Amino acid sequence: MEMQINKQLIKSKRVERAWSQSELAQVSGLSLRTIQRIEKSGTASLESIKALAAVYEVKVIEIQHQPKLKGAKLTRKAAAFFAGTAVMAASVFTLTASAKPVMVDLMLTSQGQTLADVQVLNDEGAFSEIVFSDKLKIRLTSKIEQENQVKIVTEIYSLSSEGQVLIASPSVTVQHQKQAEVHFDDYQLSLSPNL
Repeated sequence: MEMQINKQLIKSKRVERAWSQSELAQVSGLSLRTIQRIEKSGTASLESIKALAAVYEVKVIEIQHQPKLKGAKLTRKAAAFFAGTAVMAASVFTLTASAKPVMVDLMLTSQGQTLADVQVLNDEGAFSEIVFSDKLKIRLTSKIEQENQVKIVTEIYSLSSEGQVLIASPSVTVQHQKQAEVHFDDYQLSLSPNL
């Protein structure tokens, strides 16, 4: 699972310590090829990010790339995922006087097993947060765009003792009582709004 990181920070921390890529690879326990790929592409696995954070004595969240969200639709990278780990990316919505709550049916499954099947009453423009087994956190907000059409913006975090890591922030637009699905890792998230 590859995630976007701040490659300039990785390189500047290495240069600051006067390390070559080989020395960083040796200290971090990663291969030289992995270090070169990370510095060139700006993507790394969660394990590589954790190794670099430990070597540089920083939190994992400091290494993550912070995407600029401007109501972007679920991109191909986001669908393939984890090309976008980022620090909490907040979507801001303007509340109107006619804002009304949206009931969102949320089902989380993994390898054919239902982990959660809940209904979330979400005030339009406000975030609702659900934590699953201290391993996964989902924040969502909804906005009624047209009659019978709801835009649902989610932020999906992996939770660990080191903190939370944003692994995806998909956005879907779905009809009333229709279902949209988001796939990430071994998980499938189904969202169905009820107006």
